[in-house]
Amino acid sequence: QTGESWVKCIASECVEERAFDESNKNDLAASSLRYIKDEEIGTLFSIENSIIVLPYKDATQSGVIPVAIDFNVPVVATNTGGLVEQLDNGNLGVFANPDDENSLVHAILKYIRDEEFLKQQKIKMNEFKKEIQWSQITEKLLSEIDNRESY
Repeated sequence: QTGESWVKCIASECVEERAFDESNKNDLAASSLRYIKDEEIGTLFSIENSIIVLPYKDATQSGVIPVAIDFNVPVVATNTGGLVEQLDNGNLGVFANPDDENSLVHAILKYIRDEEFLKQQKIKMNEFKKEIQWSQITEKLLSEIDNRESY
């Protein structure tokens, strides 16, 4: 939820226990440090006003991004590897610098403090999702083949 009331869920296969400091938790935030099972994904990605934060230090791509796009969940990602390309060459999401906590905090706060921006990102994700459906990709490919056959 945007504003002062929000819930965080930290989910990862490789988060180190010491990366999560229980003493920093405030009364409004519930926390969970655990792997999210496949059967929980739909429920977690369907929470209204959710954002996904991917603070990778290094990555080629993330399997979480296509799921976020499918559920129209805006993404904060670090500007590393192929994450920018996965997010429509940077047209979706907010990007932070890898290994820069302040940059990551500012990127997250962009969504929390600006409800209109959050809404617009969801609209853009929905449009992008339509563009990358197999039916659209196939139609574009066949059209391109037809155009080249006329040469």
